[in-house]
Amino acid sequence: PYGTIELLRVILDACPDRSALKAETGRLFCALGQIDSAFHHISEASRERPNDARVLRNALTLAMVRSDFAASCSLALRRYELTADISDLEQAAVCAFPYDSVLAMELYTEARLSPNYSDDGSPSRWFFEEALKSDVSRSDGHFFTDSLFHLNFALFEADYRQNHDRIAYYLHKASAFYVYGIHDSAAYYNLNLLRNVPSGNLDLGYTALFNLAAEYYACGKHRLSYDRFLNLYKRGNGKKDAAVRYALAVNYEEFGDIVRARSHYEYVLNQCSRHYHQHYDIHALAAYRLGALQGSVGEMELME
Repeated sequence: PYGTIELLRVILDACPDRSALKAETGRLFCALGQIDSAFHHISEASRERPNDARVLRNALTLAMVRSDFAASCSLALRRYELTADISDLEQAAVCAFPYDSVLAMELYTEARLSPNYSDDGSPSRWFFEEALKSDVSRSDGHFFTDSLFHLNFALFEADYRQNHDRIAYYLHKASAFYVYGIHDSAAYYNLNLLRNVPSGNLDLGYTALFNLAAEYYACGKHRLSYDRFLNLYKRGNGKKDAAVRYALAVNYEEFGDIVRARSHYEYVLNQCSRHYHQHYDIHALAAYRLGALQGSVGEMELME
């Protein structure tokens, strides 16, 4: 994606009608988790092409990721004016709820009265009649998916307002930002989750720390990632966790400590061989990395 973005920038400089390319550049920046850059390009494209439904769609998604629910509602209504697609009006109703529940119910009522409305698969019906009456923190996974995934941000805000469950809120927000590849934000919510884990809930604390370490690595904060994976390894029974051992191996390889990297990769191979089908991906990755390290020289020890 980075190479594609650089190519688009070159084309932007030479192309007279650049709004479509700006929109695509913004979409790619969003996919890379670079929200500020995405917002800049998509905002410019929206100003230049205010009646382009595709550009508005990208702007709507980005506004939801930024938790700007007023903007996302406005953008969904603008799309509805252009497309007359009932799903845009329903999205506007969902987007409105976190900041104006009265407006949200008005839009939902308008959608239900439309001749194009159908209960089957209606995102607004599910949101207002099912999701808001249940405890999302104990959901069995019935969230928005695929092209409507961005609406989960409104769902999480609505659930938090009703239940005041910070643990669920941090967990869901971290997961949503992870899906969008926004690792800094995912790390932020994982860190807040870790700080608020109830005493005694060791499983949740372990998961939060593991996810935080993984997000730090994805952000390029390798030392922070290493310190937290090492904490799991030494104090959280991570010595028997193939995922922790693999993560440590990757970090050691990053730091140039090939000896320890090999040792952890070998453990993953031996451990996963007993449960090969459940751990195939990590087994294959460890085998690949170990093979790539064969013949490595200039090993450097990293102090623990």
